[in-house]
Amino acid sequence: MRHHGDMRREVWIAAAAIAGMALAAGIGGAAASCAPACDCEMIGSGAIAQPANAWTALAIVAAGVWVSVRLPVLGALIALVGASAFAAHATVADWAYRAEGAVLAGAAWSAALGARPRSLVAGLAAAGLAWLLPDPGAIVAAGAAVAVFLFSPAVRAIPARFGLPALGLLGGGLAVRWLGDDGGPWCRPAGWLPGHAVWHLAAAAGLLILAGGLAGRAAPASPEGVIPVS
Repeated sequence: MRHHGDMRREVWIAAAAIAGMALAAGIGGAAASCAPACDCEMIGSGAIAQPANAWTALAIVAAGVWVSVRLPVLGALIALVGASAFAAHATVADWAYRAEGAVLAGAAWSAALGARPRSLVAGLAAAGLAWLLPDPGAIVAAGAAVAVFLFSPAVRAIPARFGLPALGLLGGGLAVRWLGDDGGPWCRPAGWLPGHAVWHLAAAAGLLILAGGLAGRAAPASPEGVIPVS
């Protein structure tokens, strides 16, 4: 395992960005147009506008931190996605939702192109484009990147014992999110666990398993049984 002094630069950059988003979450801003409910959770008057959707987004941040031990760039990207989701649901501000779409598109394209430092340039370009697009455009941009990622040689070579559970969690979580979205048949805005929150938890678990399969292929196990990280 890495010592703190050996952590890669990308992890520290991600940590700084996460801290910035957490601080920004307390600032607020113009409310999103979906009030009084966004992603099928009522917007409250407390410091965290949507507790269920916001706090479950931190599960994705935790997954990214865990993944960063073996796959620093991919882990940082996952953590950034979770942090942007937390900021969006904590503030329900228009800027935060736009930032979430931009971060999602940028992280997805960076991961699709190999989650290497050089792929971050393409990710930044995708994030900038998604920021300028309406919400559906950002989702389409991110979805296209996810499709490229899932059909990449590295992902297709992941052993089934990792790939199948990960796809099951991600696919099942997306289905619950769709059915429980605003206007969906499972939407209960006053419920204690919205479908969107379930999606956050399923995505965190699925990404952990998927990254485990990628890490297992990244390098052979050392004699001590620990996968070395360059």
